[in-house]
Amino acid sequence: MKSNIPRISRYIAISSAISKSIESGRLLNGMVLTEEPLSKHFNTSRTTIRKALALLNTQEKIIKFNGRGFLVGRDSKLAPVRAKIENILFEQGQSRSGYEAVSTPDQITPILEKTLALALPFGPFRISEHKLAEEYGVSRTVIREVLSRLKSIGLVRKDERSHWILGPLTSRDIKNHYEIRVLLEPCALENSFDKIDKSTIQKFQQRLVDIQSSGGVPTNLEIEQLEADLHEALLSQTTNKRLLNTLKETNLVFAINHMFRESIKNSSGSSIMCKEHLMIFESLMNGDLKAAKLALINHLENSCHRTIQRMKTISILPPPSMPNFLIPDNI
Repeated sequence: MKSNIPRISRYIAISSAISKSIESGRLLNGMVLTEEPLSKHFNTSRTTIRKALALLNTQEKIIKFNGRGFLVGRDSKLAPVRAKIENILFEQGQSRSGYEAVSTPDQITPILEKTLALALPFGPFRISEHKLAEEYGVSRTVIREVLSRLKSIGLVRKDERSHWILGPLTSRDIKNHYEIRVLLEPCALENSFDKIDKSTIQKFQQRLVDIQSSGGVPTNLEIEQLEADLHEALLSQTTNKRLLNTLKETNLVFAINHMFRESIKNSSGSSIMCKEHLMIFESLMNGDLKAAKLALINHLENSCHRTIQRMKTISILPPPSMPNFLIPDNI
């Protein structure tokens, strides 16, 4: 199976920023780029800058020379021009926030979630905080915040030695997650029923109808939106926030299904899922809460079966190449 692990590494964003400055002519051929001033400029580690410069060298945007650092361009015989890079890399008034944003927990969390979900069937793995921090060019404090968020949805856990662990994941684990959803989602739906605006349900219905009438297979993004309509937006009207928090801890099942569609490029079962969603919304539009709850339970039970089958499909395939922050762990 080809690796399809998404990354949003900071060194890539930084190399892109430098590359754009070269292409725009703000950084001229012969200018010297070194690690220390760049690390200060981007407020990141020298390790991250080293990786960014290595990437630019591979892309033939800069070149090594006899002195320290790299020269802009591909002529190593040019006379080195050592200038302050502040106000050169960026146009006047241009914000660096776009590049700094990749180091925030909000930005890293969804990307890392998908990365780990892709690796989950091939676990268990121990997650190296140090290597993960290097990968994203951030502090271990930021990484701990991200991993804590992923722990809250059941994707990772801590062992007795306080190591972060990914997997293993079994069919029983999937059943356990869905059993919780079968018990709690109908309660959340009942509690939300009187607060749900019918125009909202109509909007969700129309989204499904548009996808079905197009005749094509819904994209991964469309499926994610459909799942969010039903399992998040619709149920979020409940006043029982503890119930919602418990449901959030079982969101791992959505990550697994997303991973399956991404890695296998297969959206099998999506047409059946759309029909199941429509039955729920139609019952709600008719004011039939009992029928809506039964349709929701049926959908969750079918989803459980589909998810287990997908996991079995993935488990027999060769594992993708794993990032270096995932270390095989013998339990």
